[in-house]
Amino acid sequence: MLSQLLKKSPESFQVIAKNLYSIIPFNVRLGYNYHRIYDLLQQSQWWSSKQHEEYQMMQLTKLLNHAYQNVPYYRKVFDERALKPLNIQNFNDLKLLPFLTKQTILDNFDDMIATNIPEKQRYYATTGGTTGQQLKFYIHRNLSSQFEWAFMFSQWQRVGYDYKSSKRLVLRNNILPEGKLWVYDRLNNSLIFDPFHLSDDNIRKIIDKMNEVKIDFIHTYPSAITIICEFIKKTNYGLKYKPKAVLASSENVYPGQREFVEKYLETRFYSWYGHSEQLILAGECEHSNEYHIFPEYGITEIVDINNKNITEPNIKGELVGTGFNNYIMPFIRYKTDDWATYSEDVNCKCKRNYKKLKSVDGRWLQEMILTKSGNLISITALNMHSDIFDHVKQFQFYQDTKGICQFNIVKGENYSDCDEKRIYTELKKKLGDDIELKICYKDSIARAKSGKYRFLDQKLKTGFDTGESCCDSGE
Repeated sequence: MLSQLLKKSPESFQVIAKNLYSIIPFNVRLGYNYHRIYDLLQQSQWWSSKQHEEYQMMQLTKLLNHAYQNVPYYRKVFDERALKPLNIQNFNDLKLLPFLTKQTILDNFDDMIATNIPEKQRYYATTGGTTGQQLKFYIHRNLSSQFEWAFMFSQWQRVGYDYKSSKRLVLRNNILPEGKLWVYDRLNNSLIFDPFHLSDDNIRKIIDKMNEVKIDFIHTYPSAITIICEFIKKTNYGLKYKPKAVLASSENVYPGQREFVEKYLETRFYSWYGHSEQLILAGECEHSNEYHIFPEYGITEIVDINNKNITEPNIKGELVGTGFNNYIMPFIRYKTDDWATYSEDVNCKCKRNYKKLKSVDGRWLQEMILTKSGNLISITALNMHSDIFDHVKQFQFYQDTKGICQFNIVKGENYSDCDEKRIYTELKKKLGDDIELKICYKDSIARAKSGKYRFLDQKLKTGFDTGESCCDSGE
């Protein structure tokens, strides 16, 4: 409640409040549940496979009992199948329960909410809507973020990150005050850069600032840091220090892109797989580019097109997740629309007994909007985790002319002129004056050849000159 009031207060008051709050040491502000999970992970990452399975079954049993007792949707699911939680005795028994899909959640939204947890503990969340339709759901206010940061900092630790002392340069989707290229976020020990105006002149200024502060970790979208590395390649105007790692999130990493960034920044490119629904988290090993799946985070399945479980390596299937964190709106056997393959490497050099993913496909694609002046804006940065699309059935960006972007909307039942004004205002905050935005209404939005909806239908060539087909989305 206080955080929402703070966001609506004048900017000057926000600055004062944040500066006062930042006096409290960061590791203290993270909270009890953060430290509880973080301390567990420091030990559990070295457990045997049997210990991991025992922990997962303990967490799964708790989650199923809670869901059956307190979530109307799951009580109905169990009762229709003449099941009780005690019938799920092992991971194979989990297949007795149906898959959960985005449409199932939208159709049963109110019945998916736990009745025993007070409404004030709910935090309204959305996915970015890269498939043309947002998923809306609740997570646990404060607790979910503490849980999430414990896992995030634990995996970043593999490339030298220390949550007590390390700072980050952030180049993601933050909207900065007008005229500012960067601001310092005291609360999160981060220097935040503007990702929406990456002209050559601004990139030069950003590089100068990076050289001034010499912060070791760059937290970014792969597309954004690639734009900077393209500039370095073109001008030979680069960093005068070596960061410890690029922490690259939220997008597919395309062939040749990792090597391209590592060449021009002379550092490790570190990536991971995760999503807003908080069901599966897998981070790269320090000894390879394959992804260790956190068994403490939830249960991960991979299924084929016939919904049969895949257990063998090198066979691509859809990721299905059951998260241990969200008791307000549990997701059990949720189909993510993301695809992956297990690794054949079962004896990792790092000695962790975590299963590994060899590759992950289907996270937000690195698509770009071309501005009037020829700059590129990552579509990932535009992805809106917001309630402004609550009354929108589907949406999609479309561009066939430099500097002009069309935003196509399929109206939902309660859509009004107020929704249009809010959407236009929020998108223009990110697009700025270098893009003319047009809102158009459609009866439907066509799928790509792959059968998926695309967040951006881009008709212009915006690829990177890396010597590889980095921007080939495979569709």
